[in-house]
Amino acid sequence: MTTYPPEFWPLYADTMRLGLDLARSAESLAEWIGQEAAMCRMLAVERPDLAEGLRARIRERREALRAEAA
Repeated sequence: MTTYPPEFWPLYADTMRLGLDLARSAESLAEWIGQEAAMCRMLAVERPDLAEGLRARIRERREALRAEAA
């Protein structure tokens, strides 16, 4: 069995917390995108002019997130 030095465990714990935070952020983002997409579908039928504005917001947000990730 591998034995790790004591200084390893705080780093390990921090890494696990970071992983959980990233997972929560991704889940939150996916939920937001789903809500915006549902609104777009509803608006596309009822108010096509507003739907295009909302699609533009989603595109801008997506591009900003991609730029952040790069």
